[in-house]
Amino acid sequence: RSCSPRARVFYMPLVGAAIMPHGALILDPERSEMAGTPLGGAARRLHEACFAAGCAVRAAHPHLIILYTPHGLHSDSADMCIYQNSSASGSCDWMGAWGEYRVSVQCDAAAARSLLTALQAGGHSAAGLTAFSGYDAPLRWGECVPLSFLGPALSDGAKVVVLSHGPAGTLERAAVVASRRSATAAVGEAIHDWAAGEEQRVFLLISADLAHVHGNARAPRRADGVPDPRYLNARYASPHACAEPFERAVARWVETGSTAALDGAVRLAREAMCCGIEGFVLLDAAMRRAEAAHTSTVGGALQGSLLAHEARQLAHCGRSGSRLLRDARRHLPARWLERRR
Repeated sequence: RSCSPRARVFYMPLVGAAIMPHGALILDPERSEMAGTPLGGAARRLHEACFAAGCAVRAAHPHLIILYTPHGLHSDSADMCIYQNSSASGSCDWMGAWGEYRVSVQCDAAAARSLLTALQAGGHSAAGLTAFSGYDAPLRWGECVPLSFLGPALSDGAKVVVLSHGPAGTLERAAVVASRRSATAAVGEAIHDWAAGEEQRVFLLISADLAHVHGNARAPRRADGVPDPRYLNARYASPHACAEPFERAVARWVETGSTAALDGAVRLAREAMCCGIEGFVLLDAAMRRAEAAHTSTVGGALQGSLLAHEARQLAHCGRSGSRLLRDARRHLPARWLERRR
């Protein structure tokens, strides 16, 4: 089975947006460390939702996918770094595992340079990064996991531009989200405005997990049944009281577009330690700009759908679509996703 293509194509600056998790556990929910556990069931639901989101991305017929990552390469000279290479590749390696899942994508270097120029001209904190004399830019789990579900769109010719937002640490990021919220939102608006001047269809993809303070009860197990120490959080061994309220606020924002819900999530972000919170702020600003343009020219509101929500991870697509439940591994072209054993 595969995604069903759509024949009708319309042109607008942002054709859609999605939030996809980057926890590598969702790549193969049947692995031994999760088999028969509640974690395995949660990973399966997210796996299926991410494939459904990947089908929705393809249905939007994007020429360009802007991938926002909180875990990429950073520079001390700017908040936002835009990869300038014409290709990128890497693995989903995380905690010394999942390295057999590899992704290779074509990037749009010209679009990356154009976007960088636009952001800098607008006074935003942005810098370009070029790796290895222009050969493949390096990718890791924060980029490779969500890209692993975009095979159909990438096979149709969509290219990628990677935006990496510092600081590198989740604790440091959560500490600055409130103070630089307006600056982050302004970048989201600028991305929309840049896309409005491009003669191609642009899709905005946010790589993000949710609260990192749910405790260790659902950690993957070793073969002997003991919790795998690689996944244990010594600082938050027990769930923090803010974890569930934070995630409820994010889910409400996704489903309703409520500014109040996003405000609530931002207030709780520091304690919740969410790596993706600034991506949500950027996405909210970009889509509000898009909705204003859409309403004035086409009429009607843009609609978001919550495909799945499990502790720490979420899959969301910013346009309606059927909930196609598929096994992504059966359909991803080997030329861009290689599973090495």
